[in-house]
Amino acid sequence: MTTGNQAISPSIDTPTSEQAVRYRQRRQFTWLFVFLPTILAFVGVLVIVGWLAWGVLGTSEAVSAEFVSGVVDVLLIVVLLPWLLVCGLTAIGGVGLLVFLFQRQRGEDVPKYGRIQTLFWRIDRQLTQAQNRIRHTAPRLAQPVMNLNTRLTYWSRAIINLLKLVLRR
Repeated sequence: MTTGNQAISPSIDTPTSEQAVRYRQRRQFTWLFVFLPTILAFVGVLVIVGWLAWGVLGTSEAVSAEFVSGVVDVLLIVVLLPWLLVCGLTAIGGVGLLVFLFQRQRGEDVPKYGRIQTLFWRIDRQLTQAQNRIRHTAPRLAQPVMNLNTRLTYWSRAIINLLKLVLRR
């Protein structure tokens, strides 16, 4: 048995072609601007650690103390800044983990693209429908207002012209 809404609306779990394109673009953006910089930062930290090891093992004692102090300062700054961000996001991640575990314990099916993504697709479809309704309804609503404004303009000019004629005599 199907209801009218199921027969008319497309499946919520399947994106439209535009939504699928945006999904692929978001994944590409994530790889390009999140994962790649993270990997490069990790490689940079490894290079600094290697530079530190080379400075300790390969130079004289007088130079190595100052050099090691400077490199360790840079290394501490580079390593601690991400940890500040991680510590700030720990509470949000903990709440997300609890919600995930609660939903998994209840045995709910998780959609292929995730609940939030499907919620955004539903909202997008509703906004698109509203936009289409507005696009079709707005001209019908605006036409009487424009006609009224046209008549008011005509009559106000006519009255002004009549007053000018009366006052000139």
